[in-house]
Amino acid sequence: MFFSTCSAGLWDCEVANHRDRELYPPASEMKEKCAEKEFAEFTKCLPVELKTCKNMHAYNEKFDEDCNPGCVCMDGYVLDVSAHKCVSPENCSCHHGGKSYNDGDSFKEDCTTCKCKSGKWDCISENCAATCSVWGDSHFTTFDKMDFDFQGVCDYVLSKGTLSGGDGFSVTIQNVLCGTMGVTCSKSAKISLFGQLTDSILLSSDSSKSKHLENSKNSRNSGPNGFAIYKSGIMTTVEVTGLGLQIKWDHGTRLYVKLSDQWKGRTSGLCGNYNNDAQDDMINPSQGQETSSLLFGHSWRLQEFCSLPSKQIAACSEHPERKLWAHKKCGILKSKLFQGVTIILNVSTESNLVPFDADFFLGNRSHTVQNRTNKMNGLTL
Repeated sequence: MFFSTCSAGLWDCEVANHRDRELYPPASEMKEKCAEKEFAEFTKCLPVELKTCKNMHAYNEKFDEDCNPGCVCMDGYVLDVSAHKCVSPENCSCHHGGKSYNDGDSFKEDCTTCKCKSGKWDCISENCAATCSVWGDSHFTTFDKMDFDFQGVCDYVLSKGTLSGGDGFSVTIQNVLCGTMGVTCSKSAKISLFGQLTDSILLSSDSSKSKHLENSKNSRNSGPNGFAIYKSGIMTTVEVTGLGLQIKWDHGTRLYVKLSDQWKGRTSGLCGNYNNDAQDDMINPSQGQETSSLLFGHSWRLQEFCSLPSKQIAACSEHPERKLWAHKKCGILKSKLFQGVTIILNVSTESNLVPFDADFFLGNRSHTVQNRTNKMNGLTL
């Protein structure tokens, strides 16, 4: 077999080597290979870029001066790169997160559902609720997913808001010292309603103190705008369905406030303003933007006499001898045992904070950490 090159109107021929045979196989062989592929055909000159599912909506066919023969898709078909075959445009697959989806397949991420249609994603955003979290040694995550730590000892406004009709709510928490290192955790939460219905309820780590504080006359028959309280596992849940409000608390170190989308842009407090922008969540009661989580948290205190925390206590730095134990115990979050929960648990964020909390609990409260780990295992699995 010879390899021939046209040069100045003359053929320059030489014996083809193995590399030449791979790059320039005989046309007869290529025709046979193209014929074996469904909806493919042979061409003497391949375009610079093949028409594919990804570029078919804005495809511009171009050729080099030195073009090579090869296989292209027939008219009316495009190359599905992930499937390695020619398909009709309406049967193109889509791609997301390193995974290929067939036409008609869909996936849901947060509040958005996307469906593969002819190689393109058709996405619909739904109105979803948002959740603010307080857990461990006063770690906060706002409605808009901003994370910060605040170890103040006082009563604080976690979240409050008012709708256009005048109905509203407030959730306040009481942070107290826990452990022996000066760190804090939530001891109680008070949920208050105002507007057409006025009512309040107190959730306390001392179950004997959990009670209605100001029962309204119609609280028992108030319908969707009244409190509905029930236990779910280790969590106590308080719901006001008419306001799209839900609070969950484990009577220990985890508290969650969930709001429907009707509260967007209508809230304030440590949980932020719920406007889908985490950059402006640290707004104080005077509508000023704070740059420090210490000043932001302190601004939402209910008692003026509460002192400003001097600094964030780093438990692992204060007691480095506990760090190895904490990472060993909390490393289970990244083990195979918890592989199935990575969708609902932000391991990269929380697994860095859990050892910190374990450090300060280790001293005279190590049994608490072990009990809570057991509960977590039982609940998740």
